[in-house]
Amino acid sequence: MPEVRIKTSFGEVVIPYSSLEELEQGLTDLERVIQLVQSKTPNIVPPEPRRPKPGYEDIYTFTPSGRVELLVAPANRGELVGLVLFAHDPERIPTDVLEHEVGIAKVVSAVLTLPHYKKYFVRLDRGTYCLSPDGRTWIVTEVIPALRKKVGEKVQGNQISDT
Repeated sequence: MPEVRIKTSFGEVVIPYSSLEELEQGLTDLERVIQLVQSKTPNIVPPEPRRPKPGYEDIYTFTPSGRVELLVAPANRGELVGLVLFAHDPERIPTDVLEHEVGIAKVVSAVLTLPHYKKYFVRLDRGTYCLSPDGRTWIVTEVIPALRKKVGEKVQGNQISDT
């Protein structure tokens, strides 16, 4: 019988199958299986370090503890909050975790309710937040390109001329 072997932080997950439908069914709960094993064996198996979304490795990374670490400084606090939420997207982030990651406690609450930024953030149950669809578009089409441009200008400004 054919099988698929997937390497994880705790070893391999093997999914035997005899048809593509069977393989698809076996893959359906794979993420939950991995999370369950990691949650039941935290002292035995270190969780795999979180990685940024593909294509955004130049913007942020995650620390071993799972905090977002921005590699480029945004222009303002609204963009800072938006980038942290983008890094965690699609997860919901409680306000206290968001404040801890942003590093400026009182600012987060103010930014989340400012009329200019309010359309970019969604307040969910129990004080958790995520980006709205407009917020994702804003981060991807405006904030990140501006950050990349700023980094590109800084790099060009630091180059030494041969002439």
